[in-house]
Amino acid sequence: MKLCDSMKTSSCAIPVTLAILVFQALAPALSSQALADTPEVAARNKDIRQRKEAANDLYDQLFPYYFEACATSSFHPLNGKDGGAFGHGIMLIHGACRDSSSPNGPQQIRFCSENPDSTIGISTDAQYHNVNWTIVDTRSAMLYGDHPADQPFTADTRLKLIEKSLAEGVYQNVVAKPWNEKEALTMGLTLNQWMAQFGLGTDYALTMARSVSCTRVPLVGTKKGRENGPLLEVIAYLNHLNQKAWAAANDDKQLGYQYEYMVDNCTHPTANALAHIGLVHKRNTRLPGPVTSTQKISRQIDFAIPYNVMFETYKESIVRTRVEPIIRNLLEKPEALASLRESGWIGSQAGVILEELPSHTYQNSVFYTAISRAFFSFTKYFREELNSIFARWTGVKPLTEDDILLREYEQELKKPEAVEITANLRKWKRIYEDLLKDPQLSNGREIETLLKEHLQAKLANTQELLARLQTQPETPTAVRP
Repeated sequence: MKLCDSMKTSSCAIPVTLAILVFQALAPALSSQALADTPEVAARNKDIRQRKEAANDLYDQLFPYYFEACATSSFHPLNGKDGGAFGHGIMLIHGACRDSSSPNGPQQIRFCSENPDSTIGISTDAQYHNVNWTIVDTRSAMLYGDHPADQPFTADTRLKLIEKSLAEGVYQNVVAKPWNEKEALTMGLTLNQWMAQFGLGTDYALTMARSVSCTRVPLVGTKKGRENGPLLEVIAYLNHLNQKAWAAANDDKQLGYQYEYMVDNCTHPTANALAHIGLVHKRNTRLPGPVTSTQKISRQIDFAIPYNVMFETYKESIVRTRVEPIIRNLLEKPEALASLRESGWIGSQAGVILEELPSHTYQNSVFYTAISRAFFSFTKYFREELNSIFARWTGVKPLTEDDILLREYEQELKKPEAVEITANLRKWKRIYEDLLKDPQLSNGREIETLLKEHLQAKLANTQELLARLQTQPETPTAVRP
């Protein structure tokens, strides 16, 4: 069992003892999945896709820059090896695009001033040697491979998407790990063809193989001239990761980018890009050289689990609705205070919503598409450990509760303000009005003055967005998962 999906099992395998204790049954009833081939399924899938795209278009008009932290269900091909038990983590960034200014260097991204509708996808994978992540140039290609929702997904379609990913530069200038070369040669493939073949459903065209859950976070500052400041900071951080991996791959004393299931996995770039602007807490990654047992053990309590990071991003964005906790968070996180000072941005804000994207079920003859949301909870971990001991001594297996985080996440999905932008903005309008009544904002300190100016600007912006929605109302089902 693996923590994140990986092409190289040995670099991502959780120790067996931990795997047994953490999750006994993540993928639900894969064997019961039948090939969905009715016209009704095709029509339903098409309708869902159209509603999702309409919701995206509306959101894009309201928020010019945003970040999506996404987690996926696990990877189960009909023929081939299963992926990691905890799925995969990717990110989508609206307002950024591929930087083609250095065609012979590592993949890089930039602020996309000439195309405000641009949304790119970014994925990290274990087989990469000289980069940390790769770029998919559009949201549709990242999530769907541009494949219609009401068309079958067959082996021939898979081959076409593989060729399409290579033509569009998903693996441009990317070198795979040296040990992958033998497997590629055995299959009669180049290394890039090998990466594209095994990357479908992980690095691009995700919903052909998986369901996807995302938290969408606006990256729009209130400071004049620095509205795109948070976006620029995220871009700079991610570019640095690829530059560092590129340099390490070209240094004889280093081993290139070293994916590691605990210390540097598929979700660390997402978590740490958001930590860079003060939203979530930073996950420590590997130090130069081999990963030691001490490093692994010391970081077991700070996993970067895809679903955990996705949901943490959401909770950190909505949990602080009073002045005192907001001030405390700003003082405890230097990155958060820097984002407020430099760009007029804080993570607690209007516009943060959850999004659920179903997998491609219509005549999918390549992948199982059962939904499995895999959170890690230490409460569950220790409960299962005690239950296991109890069962060994008594022969009785006690009933276990549903996973705490999963239950909490599913409850959030039922709230209109979590999935509908109009309900979200109305709620935050009330929150901003209440926050601005707090007398602490008038004590004269710099931090309270900055926060008060920010809240006034956010209230005005939220009122403006609500006024725009009155002339262009949303359809609730277009946003609700």
